[in-house]
Amino acid sequence: MPDRGPAPADDPRRAAIHEEQQHVDRAYARLQELRQRAQRRIREAMAAPTVTHADLVNRDAAAFQAARRLQSLTLGDEEPLVFGRLDLEDAERHHIGRISVLSSDYDPLVIDWRSDVAGAFYQATPVEPMGVRRRRAIRCRGPEVLDVEDQLLDLDAEPAGDLVGDAALMAALRRQRSEVMHDIVATLQREQDAVIRMPAHGITVVAGGPGTGKTAVALHRVAYLLYKHRERFEHRGVLVIGPTRAFADYIAAVLPSLGETTAVLRPLGAFVPGLETDRHDRRDVAAVKGDPRMTVVVHRYAQDLPDSSGWRSAFERLRAGIVDVRELARDVLPRSAADLLHGAWLEDDHTERIPTVEDVALVDELRTRLAGGRLAPRRAAADQPLAEEVTTHADRELTVDPTEFITDPDYTEFAHVVVDEAQDLSAMQWRMVGRRGAEASWTVVGDLAQRSTMAGPDSWERIREVLDRSHLEVARLTVNYRTPEAFMTFAARLLPHIAADEEPPRSARHEDVAPDLQRGVADLVSATTDAATALRAAHAGTVAVVAPSSWIASLGPELAPHDVRVFDPWTVKGLEFDAVVVADPHGIAEEAGLGALYVALTRATRALTVITEHQRLPDPLENA
Repeated sequence: MPDRGPAPADDPRRAAIHEEQQHVDRAYARLQELRQRAQRRIREAMAAPTVTHADLVNRDAAAFQAARRLQSLTLGDEEPLVFGRLDLEDAERHHIGRISVLSSDYDPLVIDWRSDVAGAFYQATPVEPMGVRRRRAIRCRGPEVLDVEDQLLDLDAEPAGDLVGDAALMAALRRQRSEVMHDIVATLQREQDAVIRMPAHGITVVAGGPGTGKTAVALHRVAYLLYKHRERFEHRGVLVIGPTRAFADYIAAVLPSLGETTAVLRPLGAFVPGLETDRHDRRDVAAVKGDPRMTVVVHRYAQDLPDSSGWRSAFERLRAGIVDVRELARDVLPRSAADLLHGAWLEDDHTERIPTVEDVALVDELRTRLAGGRLAPRRAAADQPLAEEVTTHADRELTVDPTEFITDPDYTEFAHVVVDEAQDLSAMQWRMVGRRGAEASWTVVGDLAQRSTMAGPDSWERIREVLDRSHLEVARLTVNYRTPEAFMTFAARLLPHIAADEEPPRSARHEDVAPDLQRGVADLVSATTDAATALRAAHAGTVAVVAPSSWIASLGPELAPHDVRVFDPWTVKGLEFDAVVVADPHGIAEEAGLGALYVALTRATRALTVITEHQRLPDPLENA
C-alpha cells in the first residue's frame, strides 16, 4: 500500500478523507491479492493433464469458475470499490461498496451493497435510523478518495467531534437547546423522511424554498426506491436532469450513495448526442422557443427535410429555414414573437451559430419528428448485447455514437426520472424530457419562487398536464437549514413580487450576521474583486461571485487565481457557497428576472455581500 503520511490534524474533512483513504488502500490491496489468486487458478486449471473426456470437462469447469471469479473482482479504472460507510449505535462499522471483499481473516473490508446488512445505507432515516448513528458517503475516483459527507441519523446520541458536512451542521443545531430549535430539527426530520418514502407512481413534486435540501432529499429518495424496488428500477435505470453541467458535477458528490445503479446525469443542454451547451437566450427569446406552439412550426418544417445527417445540419436548416417559414410561424405564434425568433436565429453570427439550451429542445423535437414520432434505442449487432442490457453510466455513454442523429439509447429506457430546478423548464423542454420517461414515475424538484424564465410552469399542476399523468402529489419542505435567518429574511422581500402565494422557509440558523450592502459604488468591477478576495481571505470555505452573464469572460479569469468562481444567474442555480458576492443586482434582475436575483441572494451560508453602482437596491429590496 502507498505511504499516505500522517493524518491532517487541523482540518476535520481532510482528516476524514485520510482515514477513509487508509481503509480503501487496504481493501484494494486485498482485492489485488484475490485477483491474483483467481488468475493463478485459471493457469493451474488450464495446465492440468487431460487423459480422459472427464478430465477435459473438469478442466474447463474449473477454468470457467476461476474466470467468473476474476470477472466478479474486476472494476473499471475510475469505478469506485467503496462508496459508503455505516457507523452503528453498537460501535460496529461497515464499509459499503460494489462487491464484497474479505480480509485473509475473513473480516469484511467491504460489504456488497446488495446484501441485507447494507440495506440500512439506503433505508435508514432520521425518523427511523435502524440502529445507524452516522451514514457517510465516500466519493472516490477508482482507488482515490476525493471527499466524504456525513449524515447524522441519531440526533439523540451525543455527537462525535469528527463529523463532516451536514452532520456537523445538524450536530451544531442540536446543541442549541431551545424548544424552537428542537421543533425545527424535528420538523426537518419528519419532512425529509415522508418525502423519501412516498410511493413511486405518477409525479411526486418535492417543493421548497432555498436551503431546504430538496435535491439531497430527492436523491436519497431515489436510493431508497432503487433498494426497495430493485427489479423494477435497476434494469431500466434512473435519469437525473439538472439545469447545467456545473450542477450535474455538483450533485455527483451525492450520487455515490446510490451505489451500483443505472443513474445517468444529464444537463438540459446535453440531450442530443454530440451536442452540449450551457448558453441561454434572452428571456423574451427563450419564452418564444419554449412555447408549445413551436411544436407545430417544427413539425411542419420537418416535412421538407430530405434527411437527418446530424444535429448540426438539422439545426442549421431549422435556423435558416425559419426565413422561409416566418409566415407560418406568424400563423402559429403571436406576430412580436415570429420576428423575434427569426432575429434570434439569424443575427448572432459572432457566436459561430452555437445552439442555446432552448434550441436543444427544438432540435430534439425535430429529430423525433423525423424518426416518426419516437426515437427507438439503437440495437447492437446480433452477437452483441442489446442496449437495454447496458447497466452502468459508462457503458451507456460508450453506446452513443456522436455522429448518429436519430438513434439514442437514452430514449424510453428509464423507469424513474428526476428533474431538478423544474420551475425553469419550458413546455418544449418538458416534451423533451418526457420522451425519456414515457412509462416512468417522476420526482420533480423545484421552487416556483426561483423561476428565472418566462416560459416555466406557473403551477405544479401544469407539469402533470404536459407529462400526461393522472396522479400528482406535492410534498413541501419548510425548513431552511443552510441560509442564515438574516439572509433569508432579506431575500424574502422579493417574494411578493415573484410568487405571492409562496411562504419563505423557516431558517434553522440564527447566527448574528447580516448582509453587507454596498450602494453607490463608483467602480463596480473593482469593488466586486476587492470584496471577493477579502471574503476569500476571511473564510476557509468556498467563495463565489454571482453577476450578469456579460461579466463572466473578464471577471472569471481575474478571480480564478484567488480560488473564487464567477457564475451568471443560470449556472449558479442549485449551488451553495460559504460566502457570496452578488454584483449588480439591477443587472441580474434585468437579465433573468427577480426570481434569479432571489436565487443569487440565497446561495450563501456564512457571508453575503451585495454591491451596486446605484444609490438604491432594486425597489423590492429597499421597500420592505
